[in-house]
Amino acid sequence: MDCIKIFSRWGESINADKAKNLAILFFVILNIVLLSLMLIGRVKYRVSDKQQRYIHALLEKNNITLDAKIMTEFRPIRQLSLNQKYMDVELVTNWLFDNGENFTVSDEFDRQIFRSDRKTLTYDKQQFVMEIPDGTGKIELNPQNARRVCEEKLNELNISQIEFEEDNEFFIGDESIILEYRAKYSGNVIYSSYVIFRVTESSIVEIKAGLLSCNGYTDAAKEIYAPDEALQALLYELKNLYGDIEKNIVINRLDIVYYLDFSKSGESSELKAIPYYRFYIDERSEPFLINAYFNTVLR
Repeated sequence: MDCIKIFSRWGESINADKAKNLAILFFVILNIVLLSLMLIGRVKYRVSDKQQRYIHALLEKNNITLDAKIMTEFRPIRQLSLNQKYMDVELVTNWLFDNGENFTVSDEFDRQIFRSDRKTLTYDKQQFVMEIPDGTGKIELNPQNARRVCEEKLNELNISQIEFEEDNEFFIGDESIILEYRAKYSGNVIYSSYVIFRVTESSIVEIKAGLLSCNGYTDAAKEIYAPDEALQALLYELKNLYGDIEKNIVINRLDIVYYLDFSKSGESSELKAIPYYRFYIDERSEPFLINAYFNTVLR
């Protein structure tokens, strides 16, 4: 009887050792598979040195200089859900018109026009545009003063759910400076949520605003085109615009931003912004935007 018990315990011990070894083997194989998938992903979503050399050579062959660091890694990206609750007429008129400043309201086609003696505010459901021909004061025109008066005006807006950061600065000759502020969400620039100022020696003479707040990410992440592929799409667009490029064109900035195409939003209450590659070239204040999902140029 004792022999039977001994053999039984010995068999249980062997089975336990087998189970333990099988478990160890399973986790080893699992780690190898996960590591392989990670390495495959890094290769798939990476712009190789060879691809970088090719795109640089292709651009230079067409008299285009890439004076900006190309993104060497990219990943599938989700869309952003936005809302227009701060595109509110009362909020904006209180912000842009002085206390006690009288103005009239008229409807012209699909726009509302608000006029005072010194200012004209236009609202078309997508953005507000305030024109102040005589400006808001007198300043010595330089970037520091322009930034100061713009940020003072921006702080008066005081919308806690939208955090604007300076995004771009552009000079128009010696006469004016354009300062652009855009919202960010988790470090991502929301191109369609902005306040843009034009400043002269008369201080602020124009303000454009699209006040979109963010609800968060929506839908599953989708694969995007690689940065070098977007650069090729930009090259074809530049050739369409300028033909044979004789004067050297310099691409001085590239990144990915979120853009909302109102024309495709319809009557949906949820506004979805999708990722676009953004390219700035010298001597042009407006960037080129290329849909990261489809590699098509926004026109």
